[in-house]
Amino acid sequence: MDFWNSTPIEIYHSLEAYSISKLENIKESWEQMRIQTYYLINIQVDKKYKMDYNKFKRTYLPFAWDEDKPKEAIKVDWEARDKLHAELARKTLTSIQFDGHTALQGLL
Repeated sequence: MDFWNSTPIEIYHSLEAYSISKLENIKESWEQMRIQTYYLINIQVDKKYKMDYNKFKRTYLPFAWDEDKPKEAIKVDWEARDKLHAELARKTLTSIQFDGHTALQGLL
């Protein structure tokens, strides 16, 4: 992507995608480390003390991205929305001034 021909929003999205890609690479390497640690520990312990991977993950090496937090529902004030829409519908556009010139008239 040519930086000088990009708009600010294109640059923002490119940087965001790059950041997400880097974060996924970091998570992947930490997950590999956790799996290796799980197997190395389970090789050395007695059979009665072995644990499954999910229990190991929750107990000994929990990561921030393991937590499944429920997302809060967005509460919409429908009455306020309807009032705003009614108010906007009542208003009419008569003219738009741009650099001292009338650019648009009408829409009554």
